[in-house]
Amino acid sequence: MTTDPRSLTPDPSTTIQSLLNRPYDSPHDRPCWAFARDVLALMGHDLSESPRTGLIRVAYAQIGGLVLFAAGFDWHCGVIWPDGLHFIHAMPPDAERRPNYFEVRQAQLQAEPWRQITEGFYVPNKQEVQP
Repeated sequence: MTTDPRSLTPDPSTTIQSLLNRPYDSPHDRPCWAFARDVLALMGHDLSESPRTGLIRVAYAQIGGLVLFAAGFDWHCGVIWPDGLHFIHAMPPDAERRPNYFEVRQAQLQAEPWRQITEGFYVPNKQEVQP
């Protein structure tokens, strides 16, 4: 089942809450980035298809901003929601058994392993207009 966050409800918080623990599918090579773009679109921000483009690094987590994680030579991202202490993200629950299956999860920013691999916090650059 494919979940399109933009089609569920007109209220962003209600829509985001309804996505938790549901499947998420995207043809994008980075489903976590595609999911973050979909969620930020609900909040009125249009991000580029290219990861990290149109973002400004900030000193602390902001609701509706992004968190990027560095995991070895790879990276992952999520959206800070709902309280500045948690984030939501599309992640494979068991990559070995189901490699193309992603679920929307909520996690604490200060929980392991996230706290140790946080690369930084970002917000959309409102000066940049995306096509």
